[in-house]
Amino acid sequence: MKFTKILFAASLLLSMELSAQKITTIVSDTYNKKLDQTTLVLIPYGNVTFQGKWKKFRSDESSKQYFFRDQDSTVLSIAKVPQKGYPFYEQGLDDKSFPLAIYNWEKDYMTKYGKVQPKLITDQSDQGYVLWQVEAKDVHTILLNGSRNEYAYNFSISSKKWSDERKIGFLTEIFKQN
Repeated sequence: MKFTKILFAASLLLSMELSAQKITTIVSDTYNKKLDQTTLVLIPYGNVTFQGKWKKFRSDESSKQYFFRDQDSTVLSIAKVPQKGYPFYEQGLDDKSFPLAIYNWEKDYMTKYGKVQPKLITDQSDQGYVLWQVEAKDVHTILLNGSRNEYAYNFSISSKKWSDERKIGFLTEIFKQN
């Protein structure tokens, strides 16, 4: 529960930054049975497609964060927003430096206010993303922060049934395919 409050606070902080931009987003999600893919449509930002049948159960329109659940109760969070919506954004911050910048920003916030210690799993900044994790009580979440074409991609996954390797592979695949 405490970790959920921390993620909510981080989402709220992001939403304050993004809401200042006053951009209306049209959102829908669909499942393609033939391809076994779910697609989140985010107009004007673009789509995010991922494998499997996922059902959207919650969204935070102000932070542009959307939450999905699959049949085994794994929870996936997706956000795709312009980089310039973040408080630390500076002109010239490129796709290789942005992912580590957002990780450090999130880490500082969670460490200070959430009393949890995020841990960097792998720095793939040269490929446009970083993977990290947060553990709190019975919740173990893997997160990916990525950057491409001036958009920030923020994915997280929590599951009691998936291994860390599967979570990492899944998030990495989403980023690489989008």
